[in-house]
Amino acid sequence: MNRTSLAILAGLATLPAQAQSWTAPVKLGPSTGGPMTLVMNASGDAMIAFAYAPANVNGTIALSQARAGQPWPAATYFFSASDANDPGIALADDGSNALLFNTAQIDNLSGAVLLYQAAGFTTGFTANATIASNVLMSSKPLLAMTQSGSGYTPVFVYALGCKALRAGSAVNPAEATLTTAGDCATGAALAILPGGSGAVIFRTKTGLVRAASRLPGGSWTATTTLGPASTLAVGSLAAAGTPSGDIVLAWTRGTGKTAQLWTAVASAAGSLSTPQQINTAMCNSAIGLTSLPDGTAVLAFARPGTSGACEAALVQRPSGASFGAPAAVTVGAHVNALQIAATAQGRVILAWNGGSGIMVAQGLPGNFSTPIRIGPAGTPALAARGGYATVAWCGTACFVTASTIP
Repeated sequence: MNRTSLAILAGLATLPAQAQSWTAPVKLGPSTGGPMTLVMNASGDAMIAFAYAPANVNGTIALSQARAGQPWPAATYFFSASDANDPGIALADDGSNALLFNTAQIDNLSGAVLLYQAAGFTTGFTANATIASNVLMSSKPLLAMTQSGSGYTPVFVYALGCKALRAGSAVNPAEATLTTAGDCATGAALAILPGGSGAVIFRTKTGLVRAASRLPGGSWTATTTLGPASTLAVGSLAAAGTPSGDIVLAWTRGTGKTAQLWTAVASAAGSLSTPQQINTAMCNSAIGLTSLPDGTAVLAFARPGTSGACEAALVQRPSGASFGAPAAVTVGAHVNALQIAATAQGRVILAWNGGSGIMVAQGLPGNFSTPIRIGPAGTPALAARGGYATVAWCGTACFVTASTIP
């Protein structure tokens, strides 16, 4: 592998009030075979992490980061070891950040979960810790930031294979064991609010969906099973915090006309609501979840349109209420891997794989701009904060592009 082969020259372009303008896609490196991890902070700074050759010998964690409105620097191969994979990153509003990844092979008790921390956006990682050793890989480690005194601290969830799903923080690496006997976490989603409250949702090998809430002091509630038992396989999982302090959870079962889309809400006090099923067909299990400044949660997915092709749909939950009925979004057909993000001004950005390439549209729910193609096809990751938006994706290679949002 040529570690000097990644050339990154990216910038941020101003988005006119009634149009979209995105930078040309910048190639970050070869395809990882999996999605990228992308985060932004309130200033619009962004970080991207991806694994080169994951699940193969000499797996490498690659990083790229850019200040808001500044060109992207060359990606850095941060860590190279056998089977380094599944990177999670978190970025605080003061620029401090963290990286979490595992070095575990499936069915091989030889891996570890590693945490690296940086005190500032450009200082580089100066501290690291081994969170767990002799672990199996069954679920990607998850990472978020929460306020801790005058600074921030990483909060994480990781799987010890089928033995346990554990939660912790840099202050207390062993906050809780979230699974019970017989659980085997095979996928999870995590959301943590600045004050420390949050929730994790995960699926088990036996087909259950389970969740637990984190309280501001770092304690966790008992794990609860969400929704009725079903023979439909659990697909995607999503979690997003709202300004009101709630954590909205979403998950899918099956696809097509028999698909099920479910939601639940974890309150700031840690209680979990009765799950709500949203009646809709789905083209695939991909879902995107975000919240607006007024506390409204917005869930995005693709469903069969009248032409038979997949169209984008949104369903909204006003703060303190239930989700309403799904509504189609007029952004064209052939929507796959749909993602959604929102700015502090309430602008909503959609990104998806349109077959011929990555497509984006922005606006307000029910009133989006004409979609534009920003690069070759792949699986997009999307983030929007501080008046900026970034899309990163992997297809035949890995790319990034960015824009300002009016």
